[in-house]
Amino acid sequence: MANLKNIDLKAIENILSIFEKGKFAILDPDRVSRLAGLRKAEFGKVVNLLKERGELISLTPGIVVHHKNLELAKNILIENINKNEMLDTAAFRDLLDGAGRKIALEILEYFDRISLTKRIDNKGNRVLVNF
Repeated sequence: MANLKNIDLKAIENILSIFEKGKFAILDPDRVSRLAGLRKAEFGKVVNLLKERGELISLTPGIVVHHKNLELAKNILIENINKNEMLDTAAFRDLLDGAGRKIALEILEYFDRISLTKRIDNKGNRVLVNF
């Protein structure tokens, strides 16, 4: 685990708060580190620790979301697939309240990788897998 002895607990809480409030936005790491009052190297250590602890989740190397927001997206996805048998990328994006297409797609691809969903056609329709 990263050594964070010199990093203020308040800065860690600020980072978590920024990611949680950011919901489904793709956040710029430089901006988040400035808002948290950390240098880039310190910020990287904190983010890695928070990923290890499961509080932040990497969808891709450059896209990180708060675990609560990913859980919210998962619940929305499951509810809507159970209701409609499948869900496409555009409909999922619309359900995520202001999310862009890129983040919606990255979340769906993450769910595919963890075998929650499976893409079934070129329209981006997904169904639940073993749920």
